[in-house]
Amino acid sequence: MMTNFLIIPDIHGQITQYEKTERLIFESISASPDIHMIFLGDYIDRGSGGEFEYFCRKFGKSINLYYEDIGSRMIVERLLKLKEHFVENDITHTFLHGNHEHYFIENISILESSNNLVSILESKMNNRSRKTYTEMLNTIRGFTQDFDLMIRAKRFFQSMPLYFYDEKNNLFFTHAGVNPDKTLTTCDSDDYLAIREKFFLYKGTYPSTIIFGHTPFDSLSDEEKAFLNVDQYGIIFKQDRIGIDSGNYRGHPINLLQIKDSEFFLLKEVGNSFQTQQIYHKK
Repeated sequence: MMTNFLIIPDIHGQITQYEKTERLIFESISASPDIHMIFLGDYIDRGSGGEFEYFCRKFGKSINLYYEDIGSRMIVERLLKLKEHFVENDITHTFLHGNHEHYFIENISILESSNNLVSILESKMNNRSRKTYTEMLNTIRGFTQDFDLMIRAKRFFQSMPLYFYDEKNNLFFTHAGVNPDKTLTTCDSDDYLAIREKFFLYKGTYPSTIIFGHTPFDSLSDEEKAFLNVDQYGIIFKQDRIGIDSGNYRGHPINLLQIKDSEFFLLKEVGNSFQTQQIYHKK
C-alpha cells in the first residue's frame, strides 16, 4: 500500500493562503494520522504587506510599522509552530529547501557579519537581479524587530533537505527538479533548487515520478504548456513529472497534491476551501 502524502508547493509569504492550507493540514491529520506532510520549499519572499506591532524601547510603548513583506515572517512563525506540533504528535513530515531559503541563508550570514542591510546589496547585487534582492530585503526587514526569530528561521532552513526519495513507491520530491544527465540522488544543489527547462522539457522518461514546485505554469510558453499537459488540469502534468506551483504570489489560487494509496488528487483553492479532483491512478 502506498504511503499517504499531502504536498504543499511554494507559499511565498502569502499568509491568507497559508492559513487556508494550514486548516486543511489539520483536517487531513484528523482524517488520516499516518499522512506524510511534504512542503516543496519557497516559504518566503514576495509576501503579503501589512502592519506589525512591536514594543519600541526608545518610546516605551508599542507601535505599528508597515512592512512591504510581513507575510514571510508570519509564515515562518507559523511553520515553526507547525513543525513542533508534528514532532509532538508523531506526524511524519518533510520541509524541503527552496532557492529562496538558500538566498535567505546567504544574506542573513552577510547581515550577521556586517550588521548592515546595505552590505547585502553591495556584496550580492551583481550576482542576481535587483528585483530578487529588493524582495529579499523586504523579507529581512520584516524580521528586523526580532533578530532571534531571524536566526531561528535561518537554522530551520539550513536543516531542510534538498529532496525526499520514496523508493518503495517510486516518488521523488524536490523543489525545482533534477538534472536528466545525472541520477536522481547525485544532482548538484543548484539543480534541486533552481533548474527549469533542462529538467521539465526533457524528452526522455525519468525513472521516478518527480513532484516539484518552483516553476509556475503561467510562466510557460504555449508550446511548453502543450508538451507538459498544462491545460488538462492547470498544473504541469506528465506521468513522470508533476509541477504544482501555481504562481500564487501573482494572485493565483494555490494548488496542493494528495497521494492516497495509488490515487493522485489535485486540491485547488476555491474561496475559503479546496476542491478535490482525481487526476491519476498509479498502477
